[in-house]
Amino acid sequence: MARVAPGGVLLFSNNFRRFRIDAEAVGDFARVVDVSRHTIPPDFERNARIHAAWELHELA
Repeated sequence: MARVAPGGVLLFSNNFRRFRIDAEAVGDFARVVDVSRHTIPPDFERNARIHAAWELHELA
């Protein structure tokens, strides 16, 4: 987050199915938004856990 511009957004994606983002750990630096369902292509909708994705919004 130190390299993200003020007001910037870091996109983070992970395909390790047991990975869980620690929102508390990044809470001092960013607001965490889960965007996983918006990033799954229609062909994979039935297997929605193919990956997880988050937007980390830098706190100004």
